Amino acid sequence: MTQAANLAQFANRLNSEGKLDAQTGLYNNAAGGVIAQIVSAKFTNSTQTTSGSYQDTFSSISITPTTLTSKIIIISEGMLAKWDYSGAAIARMTRNGTPIIGDHYLWGSNGFNQAPYQTYTSMTLSTVDEPGLTTLVTYKVQLKNYNAGMAVYGMNDVDGSTMLAIEVIQ
Repeated sequence: MTQAANLAQFANRLNSEGKLDAQTGLYNNAAGGVIAQIVSAKFTNSTQTTSGSYQDTFSSISITPTTLTSKIIIISEGMLAKWDYSGAAIARMTRNGTPIIGDHYLWGSNGFNQAPYQTYTSMTLSTVDEPGLTTLVTYKVQLKNYNAGMAVYGMNDVDGSTMLAIEVIQ
């Protein structure tokens, strides 16, 4: 089962409020922390750019932490593509516009420099973030192109791209 399918299966277990336990809204985990909330989103759009500067993709998710010491487990999964045999598609994740996961590269290459010059890969960006905020926090996947051609994020005809944010209170 793909990570996107696992995330979708997990998200389907949530009630209409996005909580695992309809009575308390909390789920105790084995490490002693408590899951306070889970936010998930699925995107079927893709973002394409020829720009050498980072552009926001359609993949974005927001969560409001309950406490200043909350940890947010953030996972994004989607397709990254480079449409040219040279250069690279470069993706990263931001929190409120500040990078929190650095550059992930997909270099263009088809070995023979013949059309259609397309290279694809499934890409997962994940981290445990400590935003230190109790106001709305927005996580986004950003994309830029290096050198020739076009960079693309999110185009997966089967699953689209997904994001999951889990707040853990220790």
